[in-house]
Amino acid sequence: MQVAENSLAEVRLTEAVKVRARMKRRLSVTIALIGHPKLIILDELTTSIDPISRRHVWDIIENAKRGRAIILTTHSMEEADILGDQIGIMAKGRLRKSRFGTGFIANIRFTRSDNGESPSNEAVKQFFKYVS
Repeated sequence: MQVAENSLAEVRLTEAVKVRARMKRRLSVTIALIGHPKLIILDELTTSIDPISRRHVWDIIENAKRGRAIILTTHSMEEADILGDQIGIMAKGRLRKSRFGTGFIANIRFTRSDNGESPSNEAVKQFFKYVS
């Protein structure tokens, strides 16, 4: 019972426990995560969810990815970009990977040196000039 209560709290459905399910997308996410499965398949996860709930569900999925494989189908490129570690694009029933090119995500963080000087971003500019 505690697992179910924790799962419902995670998707903000604690108050809805005694009400007939209306928020079925969030409830489906909760059900999919119970038991910590190694593979989760989700179809059109956030279709028809309001933007605040959508962002919350994305956070839940992002946290759930550790130690699992999650296959997600979506029409939202924003959702795919935010949640996907690897993205495959389907068109006319076939994977069209090469047609849409490849890319990468770079997270860059600047820290001050020990003497308090701000770092130069010239090296980063040169890197992107080289790889593009």
